[in-house]
Amino acid sequence: MRLALHNPFEETWFAESELARRIGLAAARLDWVAVECRNPQEIRAMQPDCVLALHNNAPKATEFPTYGCMWNPPIFFEGVEAAIANILSYDGYLVSSSAIACWLHRLLSNTPKPFLQAPFYTSSPRSEFRAPNLEEPQLFYCGSNWDGQRFQDLFQRLDARPYMAVYGNPKGWGYLKTSYRGALPFDGTSVLETLHQRGVGLCLHRPEHRDAAIPTMRIFEIVASGAIALCSDHPFIYKAFGDSVLYIDAEATAEVQVQQIDAHMDWIRNHPEAAIALAQQAHNHFTEHYALEILLKNIATLHQTALTKKHFVSSGHLQIEVELPVQMVLLGGHHSAEAIGRSLQSLSQQTYPNLSVLLVQTEQESEQPEWHDADVSLTHLTIPADAPISTALWEGLATTHGDYVGVLDAGTVLHPNHISTLCQSLQRDPNCGVAYSGMLQAQADTTVLQGFQPFNLNQLLQFKPPLASGSFLMRRKGLMDRLNRDPYLNATAILCLLLHLAQTQCFRFSYEVTGELPAQSDNSANSQPEDVEAEYIALRLIFWHQEFASGKTLQSAQSLSGEPTQLSRTLSDAQARIAAMESSKFWKLRTQWIQLKRRLGISTTD
Repeated sequence: MRLALHNPFEETWFAESELARRIGLAAARLDWVAVECRNPQEIRAMQPDCVLALHNNAPKATEFPTYGCMWNPPIFFEGVEAAIANILSYDGYLVSSSAIACWLHRLLSNTPKPFLQAPFYTSSPRSEFRAPNLEEPQLFYCGSNWDGQRFQDLFQRLDARPYMAVYGNPKGWGYLKTSYRGALPFDGTSVLETLHQRGVGLCLHRPEHRDAAIPTMRIFEIVASGAIALCSDHPFIYKAFGDSVLYIDAEATAEVQVQQIDAHMDWIRNHPEAAIALAQQAHNHFTEHYALEILLKNIATLHQTALTKKHFVSSGHLQIEVELPVQMVLLGGHHSAEAIGRSLQSLSQQTYPNLSVLLVQTEQESEQPEWHDADVSLTHLTIPADAPISTALWEGLATTHGDYVGVLDAGTVLHPNHISTLCQSLQRDPNCGVAYSGMLQAQADTTVLQGFQPFNLNQLLQFKPPLASGSFLMRRKGLMDRLNRDPYLNATAILCLLLHLAQTQCFRFSYEVTGELPAQSDNSANSQPEDVEAEYIALRLIFWHQEFASGKTLQSAQSLSGEPTQLSRTLSDAQARIAAMESSKFWKLRTQWIQLKRRLGISTTD
């Protein structure tokens, strides 16, 4: 297999960098390839079978199946909307504890998204056991202190101990005077080799990790190196390694913990053979159950399931009862041949077999012969050169004949499972008239999610569409009864279509990411603000006081949305007037007069 390890952090001090190196070493032993990637361009250059998202501060970033590495406590991202959206965008999950699995189950339980998971830990590659030299054992600890001065009281007390050896980002250890030994390269081997040389490794956990029973890299690298593990008590470590490691009380004071560590170090020094026996027992259990080579095979199993469940393959595995005809209207007018070619290429790679494309262009634009080389049925419709975008859209939709239809701006790229995913949503819910997915969009040096949320009618009525252009598929039956007149719009043509659909159709969100918008994605990108505002006025006329739900019209929704702004403006004006009054000479004299009356015992209410 080819694995892209998506590490969104530029800084090399983060644990994800070291973990990526270790996964790469273990993958090579399986004759796999695993490459650390920072952005979508590097991922695509590698052409992986799948992507491992090493941290949830970035969403699924490409068309390749992407599995989120869930090894942080849920409390770290609960309530963080961007993180939850990123997590929802993944195609499957690598899970490090039952608490995370339960959290994910709840997150997905009221969505159509299947919960695909496999066990995985921030472990280390398999190694041969080597007994450490315990004549003068030292206590190794490595960390970057990314979340502040973690365990500072404990390390300050340990700083004077001759056995203490601390490594990591120098910015995190400035308060240590004697025990800091410097930084180690994150190359997948140096940390483990230094651990072996020191003989004993310290493994500490934040309360959040203990509460969720999530292990960190520390326990795995210590036992993999052959060193003796000295750990704060932790449910996973108790269950996985039992009495083969030494423990300190995680709830004790730093003073008591230092006493416990001193006692353990004395015991190791005085009983080296017994200590080595513990290390070998822990190492054996690691090799049998937790080495990365074993865990990586879980990814292969997950991946095979995702390929079929998520429609990444087309060889008869589609979970759709009847493959009804789908026709995509590709709006190519005033777009480059290269942009049209990109969209056609993505349509030709769809896993849904019963698909055709209607390309709409102006009379002055010509077809390119290579477009017909795309592995998809292609027909052509021309419109006048000066026709607005809505004419291309309305006439294109009127020409279609499929049971399901979609609309695509040239330059938008659909992932191979886009149409299969949305067809399944429409077939599962007969009451659903429009199914849509989230889209990706490149912005500056990052990739963001667009239209990745459940349908929100209020947003649509306020001209803030909750779904992205090109992201939806709709039932054609009855559609043209609504679209009997071209509204002559440009910037808001797609918005007008969505408003028509919202009057009669239910929208269903797939909770998947299945496409990518060009950098300038919406039709208003090249329009002047005054032109867009003029079309907003036109939309208010087209849907003048028409209901979209009981009591909901464009006018009522936009009136309500403007009330908080007006109230805020009124409050700001009042606060400014009060501030001006309080700074005036009259107000100051009035304040002094009231203070004088109070000192003289005269009533201030007269």
